[in-house]
Amino acid sequence: MATDRAAAKSVTQKRRERERQQRIDSILDAARQVFFAKGYVRATMDEIALGAEVSKPVVYQHFKSKDELFFSLMLPVIESLEVAMAELLDRLGGDDIVDGTELVRGYFRAAMSAYDRSPESFRILMLFQLGGLIGEMKPEVRDRLNAAGQRGFDLARDMFSQAMQRGWVRDVSAHELVDVLWGVSIGIIQLEDAKLNESRRSSFKQASFRLAEDLLVDALVLKA
Repeated sequence: MATDRAAAKSVTQKRRERERQQRIDSILDAARQVFFAKGYVRATMDEIALGAEVSKPVVYQHFKSKDELFFSLMLPVIESLEVAMAELLDRLGGDDIVDGTELVRGYFRAAMSAYDRSPESFRILMLFQLGGLIGEMKPEVRDRLNAAGQRGFDLARDMFSQAMQRGWVRDVSAHELVDVLWGVSIGIIQLEDAKLNESRRSSFKQASFRLAEDLLVDALVLKA
């Protein structure tokens, strides 16, 4: 009898956890749509609750504020970029990357891969950065978002610093170089998103990335 009660309790707990996760996913999906359509400043928790088909108190059960909700939406995108940079750095350390050409191309492909994992969230992150809206957030959430993003940039700068020491790429400021590469990456994504319909964006974006890779390889990579 006790075993039956324990099994029933376990089933109930799993169902509740599944329903809880479904609510969170629904809120995040609605937030993604509202942030993209209205922008960070004009988006409201009321609109997000309406889109998720839950009450506003339910939204606040899972996310303390609009800032926290935005942070939860952006963190997976930022973390995916950090993971991609860490993998590139590991490949560099393990001699899997053999020259500057592979490194530059690897950087662009990592950025494109992060976009492909969650295009909507990546677009919102771009709009947030380009709009200079980081100052609108509460300081504690802003600092957490900055710290998360900084890790990926630090890995990329370390990577290109090592490439400069090996004589693979031009000896320039690694800090400024990574800013340039990131700016080119998000600029291509934003431009192609703005001018083409969804069915044609992917192929055009990839072509633009390949051209950017070629141009920057020619500009940066030192020939042996």
